[in-house]
Amino acid sequence: MSDQVLEMAQYLETRKGSQGLVAQIKSQFEGEAYDLDSCLREIVNASSALSTAPERGNVFPSGLIRRGDFIAKHEIEFIPAYNLLIHLVRSSTGLPELLPTILQNLSAPPSTSPTNGPALLVHALSTIFNVLPANSPLRYPVFKATLRVVAEYGMYDVLAPQLRNIERWVGEWGSSIAEIRGLYLTIADVAEKAGDAEYVPVLFRSFPPKLTRDSQFYSFLFRTLQSFTPEESTGEEARTIAVRLLKASVNLPSCLEFDDIIALDAIQQLSNTDPEAFALLEVFAGGDLEDYEEFNDEHDGWVDDNGSPYHLFFRTCSNHEQESTTLLLSAKSVS
Repeated sequence: MSDQVLEMAQYLETRKGSQGLVAQIKSQFEGEAYDLDSCLREIVNASSALSTAPERGNVFPSGLIRRGDFIAKHEIEFIPAYNLLIHLVRSSTGLPELLPTILQNLSAPPSTSPTNGPALLVHALSTIFNVLPANSPLRYPVFKATLRVVAEYGMYDVLAPQLRNIERWVGEWGSSIAEIRGLYLTIADVAEKAGDAEYVPVLFRSFPPKLTRDSQFYSFLFRTLQSFTPEESTGEEARTIAVRLLKASVNLPSCLEFDDIIALDAIQQLSNTDPEAFALLEVFAGGDLEDYEEFNDEHDGWVDDNGSPYHLFFRTCSNHEQESTTLLLSAKSVS
């Protein structure tokens, strides 16, 4: 281990163009009982220098990282250097203290790789995530850091296949309700930004596209609100999420049933705090075009003031007594 620590120190000195780190590490090793965690702390504190690592033309040993139609096929020195750093700190008792610095360093692409940089960040973060034990709470901040990179650099396609594991993961990590809500809400934001959506037929296409019932945006927004207790559902945080979920639901062309969303305590609270929005939800839940027109008459201008003025789409409505019928609903999108 001491040889690998020195190797890392030498490499960081090369990248920083300054001396002192190797000598400092060596001086600790020469003592009768050196403090490995202290040495690793010095290494991690200097690890921001890895962002200047030069590029090399090797293929990723762990496979290809897809980013839309782009496939990152080049590895730079950044990856093996981070692999060594991760190997050194993974078993350290000081890892909880060291990890935030590493994650901060992995929040911006290396300056030497403007094209491949975001994919390299995800590669390094994925390595950290995978070497941690499945039940390690430290996986939570690593995944959150990955979400930030994915959101900022448009790499949602890298994230999407992993979302089916989220509920199991937060259980294994022992995450608190507050942490789970924060994670779910972040995922919903990332999915919405990525346009996790379904387009209606070209002649009736709206912009931006409507989100599907099974979209990750809607799914994680619903799960977030579902986690609020009846008492918490009266608060402003729950109200904000409830309004957002309600507006998303009435913009889903494939959404036929609203019983699950109406049953949520925070949605019910909107009948007091946001009566117009709740009334519109009731129209979509059990009404027809006539009911919608009546809503517009009673709340003149409300849809225009709370939505986008250029949305026209086909809507499939159910009256809970007859089979579903397709109506052309000249409704403005509520956003």
